[in-house]
Amino acid sequence: MFSDLLGQSLEIFFNFGWFIFLSLIALGFKEFWMVRIVTNYIDSIEWVVLEMKIPRENIKSIKSMEQVFAAIYGIYSFGLRPWEKYVEGKVEMWISFEMVGDQNGVHFYVRLPKQNRNLLENAIFSQYPDAELHEVEDYVNRFPKVLPNDEYDLFGSDFILQRNEAYPIRTYIDFEDLRVKEEEDKIDPVAVMTEALSRLEEGEVMWVQLIVRPADEDEWVSKAKAVIDEEAGRTQKGKKQGVIAGSGEFLGNLAKAPMLPPEWAGVADPEKPTFRFYTPGETEALKAMSRKASKRGFHALYRTVYIDRKPDFNPKHFESFVGAIQLYTAIDMNMLKPATKETLTKGTKVSRFPWRRKKLLLRRKRLLYKAYLNREIPQPHIPSAFRLKLQTSIFNTEELASIYHPPAISVRAPKLRPTQFKKGEPPVDLPIKG
Repeated sequence: MFSDLLGQSLEIFFNFGWFIFLSLIALGFKEFWMVRIVTNYIDSIEWVVLEMKIPRENIKSIKSMEQVFAAIYGIYSFGLRPWEKYVEGKVEMWISFEMVGDQNGVHFYVRLPKQNRNLLENAIFSQYPDAELHEVEDYVNRFPKVLPNDEYDLFGSDFILQRNEAYPIRTYIDFEDLRVKEEEDKIDPVAVMTEALSRLEEGEVMWVQLIVRPADEDEWVSKAKAVIDEEAGRTQKGKKQGVIAGSGEFLGNLAKAPMLPPEWAGVADPEKPTFRFYTPGETEALKAMSRKASKRGFHALYRTVYIDRKPDFNPKHFESFVGAIQLYTAIDMNMLKPATKETLTKGTKVSRFPWRRKKLLLRRKRLLYKAYLNREIPQPHIPSAFRLKLQTSIFNTEELASIYHPPAISVRAPKLRPTQFKKGEPPVDLPIKG
């Protein structure tokens, strides 16, 4: 009996084993091929860093910056072709909007592929005609390639949305007071952040980057509308059932099938009218969620790093930054929180040995620093074995503009770096000959 089974097994192996073996080789080669071509394509991208300066008398509303983000959605390919993905290794482009604070003041930078420079300049100058954009050396080159080291220490984290991406954070529209007509008297949510970045002392620096990449609208909007339908009561909320629970539900419906129609968890009866009264808070929440889904969406990664010399290291300014982003918290909707398990450079308890915990913390700090230098964002086919486990959140243009925008005239941070002169047109009667 045993010998017959063994013989049949060997016969099956010799007949079909080669197919299984070749399939495994093919899968392994595909992964190796995709990692190679995607990595080569990313390494071939030529980047530029532009410093953005806005006149001190900037009276543009934050909505102007929202139009900038809407315009840069133009870097999206609207779907890469198979040849581009599997032969050339192309990926969707991304842009990093950054704020830097040091003892000299607050600077605004944009790092982007050189091929998209004209698109960004047109978007910014159309909304901020008096702005200045200058190509500069990447400011991260002022520090060593590897930190922490014997001289410097760092603290930082990525920030992600706490709840489902369909729920928006508090935006500039929520800060607007219709009774205030003058732009300089309106509340600017970036004021607390620029104030914190303006108070750094010698040797201290804080880097903040908002990396954005256009999201596929059909994918994320459909998911957002499903959540909106649940909140509105158009579909029933229900937890996903396991195999046993689902089988029990099926048998229950089968038993009463001759007399009653089946009822399934999480599925509303379209023919059965439902009536529900919404509280004012629920009404406003549904409006905010619908407004978010109606605007362009981006995969976004919000990251900050604080660096100082070891003898003076005190991440109190990181706490100020965390306090600043609490301004965007809507308790009944969404908020930003540190990605504690993935990137927050805080002591871990994964090991009972102190020396082991210190080693893991040092590794996480260096990976976070490397991720900032490279402006890393999750990429397809790139393994995370030697990288941080990065996670993006979906933000629409309204949310992005609330987080990152040139300061208005109402922001009085002492060390902002605006343009020193205001541009003006030449006189129409200026002689051009003689």
